[in-house]
Amino acid sequence: MALSVSILNQVKPSIPSIEKISIQVLIEAYNLIIIKKEYSFDWEEEQFSSLLISEMNKQYLTTRWNLNITTERKLLDENKLPINDNNPKHLPRIDISIASWLFKKNKKTEYFFEAKNLCEKNWKKSDNKRVSAKYYLDRYISTGVENFRIKKYFNGILIGYILQGDKLNIINELNFRLLNNLTTIQDIKNLKFLPSCNDIYHSKHQTPDTDSIEIKHIFLKF
Repeated sequence: MALSVSILNQVKPSIPSIEKISIQVLIEAYNLIIIKKEYSFDWEEEQFSSLLISEMNKQYLTTRWNLNITTERKLLDENKLPINDNNPKHLPRIDISIASWLFKKNKKTEYFFEAKNLCEKNWKKSDNKRVSAKYYLDRYISTGVENFRIKKYFNGILIGYILQGDKLNIINELNFRLLNNLTTIQDIKNLKFLPSCNDIYHSKHQTPDTDSIEIKHIFLKF
């Protein structure tokens, strides 16, 4: 006797989201980088992102899900003409872009990572150049959180590259800034999103069109 459609649907393997696969690949690449320690605290965030992309492209899940992982992609809406607010000349770039055709039938899906360096206290690089914790923290909010809130960035997650200090103390500093912002609905709180990672968080904000938006964060300690 043939199985009913409902039973077949129950036993059919579910397809994970590109979001979960992308974050899992990021985490696996990050863990390898921490083991190898082939990085410098003098680096800018673009250099950390490039190293992550290099390792991400070597992961099994990247091949399994045919992920195309690139850096510094302009956020062009391919369904619209390249004019007005979709003019490539004026569009922002996102640090890490991931695309695949395997998550939805006959449709390309994309996921994005925007990265910012973070530190808890002021410190100096090897060339004696001073790094301002306040500058990093303010910039994480003003060009990271804010760009997702106003939908300049979309369908992605913010990465905080922690170069100095304690993660929870840094999150407290970020929350201090967010709670002084009237558009914040919920400050940064831990999110049980992937069993393999405890470093994923989320916050909620009011958008310019009065909707609310959830912004995910992942903090990677170097």
